[in-house]
Amino acid sequence: MVIFVGIDMAAEARRTGVALLRGGGGTGSPDGVRLGADDDGLVSAVERADRTGVDVPLGWPAPFAELISAHASNSLSVPESTGSDWRRGLALRATDLHVWRRTGLKPLSVSADRIAYPALRWAGLEARLRDSGVDVSRDGSGAIVEVYPAAALRCWSLPHRGYKGRKN
Repeated sequence: MVIFVGIDMAAEARRTGVALLRGGGGTGSPDGVRLGADDDGLVSAVERADRTGVDVPLGWPAPFAELISAHASNSLSVPESTGSDWRRGLALRATDLHVWRRTGLKPLSVSADRIAYPALRWAGLEARLRDSGVDVSRDGSGAIVEVYPAAALRCWSLPHRGYKGRKN
C-alpha cells in the first residue's frame, strides 16, 4: 500500500488543507481530508507519506534571488532596462513560464504576489523536513513534488476555476 499526501498550502494553518490517499494496484481511496493543518501536522503527514504533492511554489526564480542578494549587498549591476521583460524574468520561474505556455493559465508569481506568504511558510517546513531526513529535492525525485491543481484540471478538461470549497 502506498500513501500519498496532498497539501493545499496557505500562509496560516487555519486555511491549509491536507488530504491522505491510500493506494495500490492502480486504485486509491481517501483516508482523511482536513482543513486547519498546522506545521506539526504537515510535517507528520509528509513523514508518513511515500509521496507528497504541495500546492505552493517550492522556490523562487534564480534571477530574482540573485537580484535580492545583490541589492542587499549594494552590488546590483545597472540593468539595461527595468521594463516588463526584465521584471517578468525576475518574477516568473521556468516552471511558471512552461505552465503558462502549455495551459494558458498564468501562475501567481512567488516573487511578486501573495503566493509568497505560503511559499515562505513552506520554506521553513522544508528546512524542518530536510533536518529530519526527508528527501526534499525540488526536482521531483524526492518525497515532495510541486503541484498546480488548476493547471492539471484544465489539462484534463475539468472545471479549473472555483473548484475549492465545501460544495466540491
